[in-house]
Amino acid sequence: IRKLSFTKQDNGEVVQRGEILHTDNRKIKTDFEFIYKRKQKDNEKLFEEMLDSMSTKYNRQDFMAVAEMYHKDAEIMGGETFVKEKMNIDKYWEALGSDFGGIWKLESLWVKIDHLNKKATQRGKSTIIGNDGNQSQVEFILNWVKTIEGWKIMQDIYW
Repeated sequence: IRKLSFTKQDNGEVVQRGEILHTDNRKIKTDFEFIYKRKQKDNEKLFEEMLDSMSTKYNRQDFMAVAEMYHKDAEIMGGETFVKEKMNIDKYWEALGSDFGGIWKLESLWVKIDHLNKKATQRGKSTIIGNDGNQSQVEFILNWVKTIEGWKIMQDIYW
């Protein structure tokens, strides 16, 4: 008798196992085992789409929607800026939008996702051309965490 099974692992991988039951001596022998993993490119595309969503929200001046992409315990750090907790992050984005405004472009350079598919680190470049025509360019690291609401930014570090 042959048995075929598929088991989803906590890290998102799927294990396909083929087993043979020898009825004469009632022993089960594993015939084969395959592990299916999500392509890294699919994950990279997901995080690129999240950056696109973030810049689209900013560009339509929906700064609170940008702030909603952050975890409730998130931190923003860069230069002399240190912002912690959701309420302060909301205020940060409202102030940045009203003071600077303009058009925001984000570019993802790379994404690394942990083997459990629960945390990710993304490096990229940010360019804002303000309403006054001045341009601000920084590089950044975003540390993402997967929640029941989806991926949220836990740390936003820029320089």
